[in-house]
Amino acid sequence: MVVAEAHAARSRVFVGIVVGIQLVVAVVIAVGNGIAKAPDPVTQSVWELPGVLWIRYPLIGAGAAISGMLVNHVVHGITRRQYLRGSAVYGVGICAFVAAVGVLGYAAERLVYGLGGWETDIVNQSVLQMFVTYVLLLGAYVVTGALFAAVYMRFSPYRATLLLLPLLVPMAATEALLATWWVGVALDADRPQPVPFAAGAPLTVVVLALASWALFLLLRDVAIKTKKG
Repeated sequence: MVVAEAHAARSRVFVGIVVGIQLVVAVVIAVGNGIAKAPDPVTQSVWELPGVLWIRYPLIGAGAAISGMLVNHVVHGITRRQYLRGSAVYGVGICAFVAAVGVLGYAAERLVYGLGGWETDIVNQSVLQMFVTYVLLLGAYVVTGALFAAVYMRFSPYRATLLLLPLLVPMAATEALLATWWVGVALDADRPQPVPFAAGAPLTVVVLALASWALFLLLRDVAIKTKKG
């Protein structure tokens, strides 16, 4: 827990700013959407774009920081296994927090429409399915960021760059299995889902577990270099 708490302390401002901007953007867009649609009912959620599309990309940076801080903890007596276990707790925690905000954003959007007196005709979605989808999707981006940083720590810049494309596989597989695609529109009721959620979610867990194992293999042999002088 010491490692998880250290990560959380370092990222609280970053996460607060990202989530704060996300909520402000959603409210502003919802108000504009309600005004633009009136007197017709609002039929499309505008929260999906700020809530799903761009929120995941900053988490690549959060993942990169996980790998980047390895050396600092190891030189202070934390084993690599302890560090990665603590980092995993932090990764799940930050994904769950941002996912919860993502789900609550839909409720906030409905509240804005209600206060404005604007009618809505938006398809209701399963809150649990939405939350699990967000957690897994964000987890893929955190792991991908950690893998990106790990290969640059382990290999030369040229070899690491060549490995970046294969390292996109967990992220792409998660997008495909959860039917979130690359445009950020999650759980669209009008779009056919190639893989049923009941199968896609467990398969995504397997993909993320394999990606996390690959991260462990990369980081367990990273040379620990301390500054001299």
